Amino acid sequence: MGTVRVRYTVGAGNNIFQYVYARLLADVHGLNLSTQSLPFIDVSESLFPFDESLPVTQVGLGESDFHKYLDVSRKPSNYLVYTYPEDYTVYKSHLNKIRGWFKDVPKANNKDLVFHLRLGDRLITARDYHSSMKIEVEEYIDVINQFEYEKLYIVTDMKVWRTITENELGGMRFHISIPREQRIDTSVAVEHFNSLVNGLNKLNPIVRCSMDLKEDFNFMRSFDKILFQHGTLAWWAATLSHASRVGVFGPWRPIKGDRNKNLGKTDFEGWFRWGESRNSLQE
Repeated sequence: MGTVRVRYTVGAGNNIFQYVYARLLADVHGLNLSTQSLPFIDVSESLFPFDESLPVTQVGLGESDFHKYLDVSRKPSNYLVYTYPEDYTVYKSHLNKIRGWFKDVPKANNKDLVFHLRLGDRLITARDYHSSMKIEVEEYIDVINQFEYEKLYIVTDMKVWRTITENELGGMRFHISIPREQRIDTSVAVEHFNSLVNGLNKLNPIVRCSMDLKEDFNFMRSFDKILFQHGTLAWWAATLSHASRVGVFGPWRPIKGDRNKNLGKTDFEGWFRWGESRNSLQE
């Protein structure tokens, strides 16, 4: 029997894409799934060797058609998955099955809104300040107001939720290290973050700041109303939730050559897109 092996990359949301796609491959073709543990989603290590009588098909960077590997008529093969297939259409017809692979988180909050605000490395990355990418606080408030809610919860990977100084930001370290030549000026990043804090604080949010990854993931899944910009962890939290209304940033990350093509167009039941009036980034 052949094996599907996953070679995980950086990023929790990316890892979920890798795991789910690899498991779909194994399920469709009747193969073993070989994976390291992912504790934050309760995936245990399960290691299998490749079948040496079969070739190894690599699913890697630069792929554009992830559906083809799920074709049941493909010749028998082992598979090595080392990219993260960010194509919502691959998963749409398998949602019920995929949701069954994860521990269920019951919907516990029907009245409030949870907003995942991905900052961290993106706060200091220059390309995130292009007009097609940067979201001013007024736009966030506009889309928040499209929800009927009682309390606003913000889940963010930022280290603190208060106005900060340039020295403070300079001393912060995030899960991805951004080369100096790709960074925005620290003063610009600080001004932007402080404007978000001052503006969103007018809505009296309850903020979860740089907390345990698993706790944040399951916390978001427990809401009936979920909002996020572009972040694969939040995308999966919303996808695996029982939420009836989900707002996703339509342009996602409109960067020329970006591997993601359509997560911002996700049309699962109850999802809507926002921010689509922006122009794409041209390089």
